[in-house]
Amino acid sequence: MKIDQLSLIFTTALSLLFSFLVMSHDIQSLRSIEEDLFVGVIIWIGQLILKLGLIGLFIFSITFIVRKRQFGYVIPIIACLSTFLVTLIVWSKLHAREISPIRLKAHYDGDINGLTLTLKENLTYRLQDYSFIGGTAHFGEYEIKGDTIFLSEQYPLGRDRDIMSSKLLIRSDFILIKPDANGIYNQEDYLKLRITHGFAL
Repeated sequence: MKIDQLSLIFTTALSLLFSFLVMSHDIQSLRSIEEDLFVGVIIWIGQLILKLGLIGLFIFSITFIVRKRQFGYVIPIIACLSTFLVTLIVWSKLHAREISPIRLKAHYDGDINGLTLTLKENLTYRLQDYSFIGGTAHFGEYEIKGDTIFLSEQYPLGRDRDIMSSKLLIRSDFILIKPDANGIYNQEDYLKLRITHGFAL
């Protein structure tokens, strides 16, 4: 097998792998992000390396097409351009989500852990689940009908954090986040979110 063929195979495989990793992470960031500083920095550095690698592969592929008329390199170019397009779309969605005004904000403080729900005017929500070692922010869409908030994610905090349902009830200055085994929302439940900003019924 010629060196040019090996180079094409290697470049194509690497660009597809990098593209998959970058796009899967960027798309996932629309639903949740890690807010632990140390972990966040490691993820950011990893993503930066992958994106710089894609830029390098893109330039390398363009060079081979222009200089050697190796049109097989169009595949890595398409993979790189697709990744950059997805990254741009995700960035625009994240930006629109962040700049949208807050409609309601509610918080639970458990000393070493906490839970904060923020509803935005553009009908997206941010749900921060954290402790003293860091936490995670979860995102989705919501809808309000009467005194009930419906979250788009069936498991707002993930399947392994079964402390909150996707149907929340607004009661004067707090929000009830999960019914009991009989489907009843107990207003005396200690685990409820106190409204700190926005409307109250």
